Amino acid sequence: MDSIRHGTTSLIDHHASPNEIEGSLDVIADAAVQAGVRVACAYEVTDRDGAGRAAAGIHENVRFIQAQRQRPRDLIGASFGLHASFALSEQTLARSVEAARGAGSGFHVHIAEDKADQADSLKNYGL
Repeated sequence: MDSIRHGTTSLIDHHASPNEIEGSLDVIADAAVQAGVRVACAYEVTDRDGAGRAAAGIHENVRFIQAQRQRPRDLIGASFGLHASFALSEQTLARSVEAARGAGSGFHVHIAEDKADQADSLKNYGL
């Protein structure tokens, strides 16, 4: 609502609601259409809330991407959301890559938001 009040017409970010994952992107998309703003929807996959919720997040991304392709809505886009490298295991990343390939989607991921992100990447990947 704050974005709308200040004249923002397009929003992109991944969404997180670990206690209400399934269907959460539809709620956001419906509200965006009602408000008349463009939104690129993605669910934040993370391992911070456990493997079950990470798997549910992967499923929500794929479900929403496929639903948007089958019934495109003006103002709404869909991509596959990943939180950040420090909050994702290699296993969850691999599952996400496989799922996104199957859905024909790219990723929305947060990177380099803090020096800790850089340190984690250097430690784990040497890059």
